[in-house]
Amino acid sequence: MDTLPLHGNRQRSAFRLSPEQKTLALILGALALRIVFAAAIGLGVDESYTVATARVLSLSTFDHPPAAWWLTHFAASLFGESPLALRAPFLLLFVLTSWLMFVLTRRLFGAQAGFYATLALNLSPVLGLTDASWILPDAPLLPAMLGCAYALSRVFFEPGARRAWWLAAGVCAGLAMLSKYHGVFVFAGAALFVIASPRQRFWLATPWPYAAGLIA
Repeated sequence: MDTLPLHGNRQRSAFRLSPEQKTLALILGALALRIVFAAAIGLGVDESYTVATARVLSLSTFDHPPAAWWLTHFAASLFGESPLALRAPFLLLFVLTSWLMFVLTRRLFGAQAGFYATLALNLSPVLGLTDASWILPDAPLLPAMLGCAYALSRVFFEPGARRAWWLAAGVCAGLAMLSKYHGVFVFAGAALFVIASPRQRFWLATPWPYAAGLIA
């Protein structure tokens, strides 16, 4: 009789999902719901403006960097101009955003915290609904900023990290600025952190942050 509770605990642990598995299930389930939403709802005013002006491919637009316009142009060229086809790249980018949120938080605070951070992101009305499924510059901005933050977390908080993480941060910062002008703040914040932190100030005497800034 004394072995029954232990046996029951083993059975329960066998069916317990890891934070990684829960996060993947969350991301895929949320994506399925957004696909239904994106297919059922027509384009909004900002989306229609983007679609119309993206028909002619250009290096920039009147009021935004071009990343969202390029995505829209090629989505329309490849898949047509149904709402779901046009929103497809933006839906997929939020999958990347959610996973980057998980891996960044897992790295800094643990896997369980990573799951809850990803859950909070997906439950946020603006980030988890409009930015995750509509044709908006925030869709490419968010994964680029999180990618930059992840690369910088490796640089700042991993002893002996490869210097190439600086270059990865520069690439992601550049993609963020290619998506929306205030993408510059993630890299500007990193520069202020290096200046303000005595433990990180030695980077100013190396070529790596300057190379990253040049890439960005």
